[in-house]
Amino acid sequence: MPFRISVRGTASISRMAERAIVSIKVSAQGPSQQQNFSGAVTSAKKLQDIFTKQSHSDGTQAEQDAAVIERWTMSSITTHSWYERNHKNEVSEEKIHRTNIDFELHVRDFDALGELAATLGDMEHVKIESVNWVLTKATIAAHKSELRKLAAADALQHAKDYAESFEMAVVKPIELVEDGAGDGGGQFFSQTLRRADMRQRAACAPSGGGSGQEVTHVVFRPEEIDMEGSVTGKFLVGNSEEDLSVKA
Repeated sequence: MPFRISVRGTASISRMAERAIVSIKVSAQGPSQQQNFSGAVTSAKKLQDIFTKQSHSDGTQAEQDAAVIERWTMSSITTHSWYERNHKNEVSEEKIHRTNIDFELHVRDFDALGELAATLGDMEHVKIESVNWVLTKATIAAHKSELRKLAAADALQHAKDYAESFEMAVVKPIELVEDGAGDGGGQFFSQTLRRADMRQRAACAPSGGGSGQEVTHVVFRPEEIDMEGSVTGKFLVGNSEEDLSVKA
């Protein structure tokens, strides 16, 4: 006797990361609100100069396309004040102030990223919060069609496997829905963010430097990013096309 089955099909395609998203925080904290604010703003202005230069935002389109930094953004300035407590839970008479400014960079040149990280690491009030690997929108768009086909084929194969276990010879698709479609949450496509693996590399200083000392740079090794998609398929399963026609 024919019956209906519902199965989920999944697909995954891996490609090497093409961009690094760098999250940077500028933060100054202490008893002087004016000093903290001034210190954070000064460091933020230095970062703006560095990022503008390395993104060639004032240059030609060709220079921008070849720049280390594809684009960057800066958040608004936020401040926070509080009174600290000691181990006896007693409130301190001195008020503490903090000023924060966040930056996000999209970096295309991974070799230059290590040198940039070393520069930022030496700056006052500046901290690299995280580095994540991602793919470009163009790469994602180019593979979505393939993901859909693979996910649908996977769902069909699942249906055939179940049909075979019940000794049914015919499988007919009757409905296919992209997971997340129409339910207000989730989506067919997802991209797995991967945190950068930050490793140290020792290198000799340039011969003209005169110091002869070793300097260290962070080496960022890009990883493969998984693009994933999933669908839910409904199928009629029976012994013949006639059985399925009656069931439908």
